[in-house]
Amino acid sequence: MNTSHPKGDESPDVMVSPVYDTKQPAFPANDRGPIDRRDHDRFASLPIFLSLSGRDCLVVGGGKVAERRVCMLLECGAAITVVSPRTTASLDALSADQIQIIRRPYDASDLDGKFLAIAATSDPAVNAKVVSDARARGILVGSVGPVGSADFTFGATIRRPGLTLAISTGGRSPAFGRWLRDEIESFLTPEYVALLSMAAEERADLRRRAASVSADCWRASLSRELLDLLRQGREEDARTRLREALISREE
Repeated sequence: MNTSHPKGDESPDVMVSPVYDTKQPAFPANDRGPIDRRDHDRFASLPIFLSLSGRDCLVVGGGKVAERRVCMLLECGAAITVVSPRTTASLDALSADQIQIIRRPYDASDLDGKFLAIAATSDPAVNAKVVSDARARGILVGSVGPVGSADFTFGATIRRPGLTLAISTGGRSPAFGRWLRDEIESFLTPEYVALLSMAAEERADLRRRAASVSADCWRASLSRELLDLLRQGREEDARTRLREALISREE
């Protein structure tokens, strides 16, 4: 299956944590009257990473957009059911232990027992029906189409071993989100992933010893000097520097 990133600008994008100005109040002043929770433009999306391993998920649609959504769900270990009269060759090539394909139009009963649903057809009416049915059942639902029509959106993501970054423009420009993803990917060299693995090992060692290091101390200990050592192939020197910095800051 082709898992490359889409080049078009046809679907909304994913969310990344917003940057807050600590000089401003934690909660904005309510200067527009009573809060309407349906006012999607007023509120930021909640950036979360959802565990779908073993969860039953439904994808309605069998085209290229549905194919991309299935790829993303497969990476997360979801149990996937695809409902569509027709499916792409790539979806057809997946084995039965990867996805279940039901070759017929969508029916509300397809949502039975599902944790999450995605409407990814080329028919806006079908997509709207999936969203409406899923919401009536309390099922998380995503859909191609305008931002705010469903519970969550997809888009520009970067995956490395043990690391996932997600970028959102709130639907304002998915193309910009993908461009920014490409910019970050060029910056995210293998040394960052190596440093992540090293930090994870040191964190596990600290926990075994019941030692405590604050988040600020971790931030001070993870330095560009360590990246430079890793670029030079001096992994043990980098590990020693990190360990010494953490030990000196143990609480």
